[in-house]
Amino acid sequence: MGVQAIKYCVDAADSSFKALQLIVGFAGKADSWVTLRKHGGAGGSCRQWTLTEGDYIKDIQYTWNK
Repeated sequence: MGVQAIKYCVDAADSSFKALQLIVGFAGKADSWVTLRKHGGAGGSCRQWTLTEGDYIKDIQYTWNK
């Protein structure tokens, strides 16, 4: 299992980061994908970045401080 996609939300008015949500599962098996808990606040325009076949994210680390 690994990160297959990342959902991220950004405020259009000032380009500030609002939220992040990871989607994990097995590559090539979309029915195995699980959306993890959303971190951050509400609002903003949300988009999804889906990794292409053969790409992967080895580590993820981030901090959140208001």
